Amino acid sequence: MNTTPISENDIQAYIDGRLNAERRADVESYLAERPELRAEIEKDIAIDRSVREAFGAMDLGPVPADISAPTTGFLFAPALRNIAAAALLIAIGGAGGYWAGTKSVESVAPVPASIPWVTLATTAHRTFSVEVVHPVEVRADNALHLEKWLGKRLDFNLVIPDMTSAGFKLMGGRLLNNDNGPVGQLMYEDEAGGRITLYLCRSTGAETSFRFADHDGVSAFYWIEDGIAMALVGNQPRETLQSLATIAYKSF
Repeated sequence: MNTTPISENDIQAYIDGRLNAERRADVESYLAERPELRAEIEKDIAIDRSVREAFGAMDLGPVPADISAPTTGFLFAPALRNIAAAALLIAIGGAGGYWAGTKSVESVAPVPASIPWVTLATTAHRTFSVEVVHPVEVRADNALHLEKWLGKRLDFNLVIPDMTSAGFKLMGGRLLNNDNGPVGQLMYEDEAGGRITLYLCRSTGAETSFRFADHDGVSAFYWIEDGIAMALVGNQPRETLQSLATIAYKSF
């Protein structure tokens, strides 16, 4: 048996069916000792399988321009890239758990142990979103400096998402850290005082589509693309967080 520790990348590859037989056996042994995590992963696998089966007998033809255009800003799991249009059609019809051409966003409670940065994102949200005097380190009136500073520390071209169209104004942000290095946290607030945070860090994990999780009363949409892990966190309704996560995704 391979003694290399099971990583987040291994878990995602297992879900997508991309592991060789030896590594798959390693992951299955790992999951056998973690029944709660195994149950959540089996949900993802079942969803992926049902979608493939649903579309296997369908000849969708060329993707119409009015369908393909809105989906280009979203990320799909590798196994689902070729059924983006069909996924969107299902989203419109309200079936199959798909929306806007992305992978299913099943609720996960608690956050799987294989994704510790999502837990850190929700913990950071709970810690700073209740602050009255110092909710952020650099305020929105110095947003240009915040953007350049965090981008330099995180080592990528940061563009702070503008969420005013969804009713949330930037309050500012701060620099944090986790086991992998620097982390950025951006905070936004609506007119009623409700706050959401966007957690950003470097990641070596496999690219993922949007996923939805609950952790101690706080919800998050999270995803990974181009080596950047992001989590949009808050206690607003799921539909609101979904819209905000979409804005954040399209900003990068």
